[in-house]
Amino acid sequence: MDVGAHPEIDAAVFTANKCLEALPGIAYAIVRIDRLEQCAGIAGSWSFDLSDVYAQVVSRGDGRPRFTPPAQIVNALNTALDFFVHEGGRTARLARYTANMRTLYDGMIRLGLNPYVRLEHQGPIIVNVHAPADPAWNLQRFVDALKLRGVLISNFYNTPTPGFRVGCIGAITPADMAGAVEAMDQALKDIGVNNRAGENQ
Repeated sequence: MDVGAHPEIDAAVFTANKCLEALPGIAYAIVRIDRLEQCAGIAGSWSFDLSDVYAQVVSRGDGRPRFTPPAQIVNALNTALDFFVHEGGRTARLARYTANMRTLYDGMIRLGLNPYVRLEHQGPIIVNVHAPADPAWNLQRFVDALKLRGVLISNFYNTPTPGFRVGCIGAITPADMAGAVEAMDQALKDIGVNNRAGENQ
């Protein structure tokens, strides 16, 4: 990211997990140095005081952080970056995530479930699916039935109407997603869901 090409951005903060597939617990920032210097001394938290982080790194001159970093998480990020490069970088990773999403999306349709977003607008990160309009539907029971089959999904939804969400990122492949679709089919049977169409369908 070139923040110089985006004057509307002062800082962009990223996490090492998610699309980089490293462990959570470390973050990095791309920040305009002029804004760092202008904001010195006004941070609401020492932990998130990027001006102080920058000042310490510059004053020491060796790039060391202000306190001992979690070595295992830093090493995990280093390894994850090696995997990222080996896979082919952003283009290859986006292609895999898109293939994961498409496998999941098509599988949901095949099972009679209804994703919230039409395919032409669906992003590659996460797919939200309408909850089946069946009296047997219960999100936690569905999550538990999936877990017994080796598939983990969130046990909450953040949409106006009930649903469930499935991530398409991480160290998984379209074959893994196909397996997850089959597990969902069996989990719905396990909890007695017969009507799989969503309430608004």
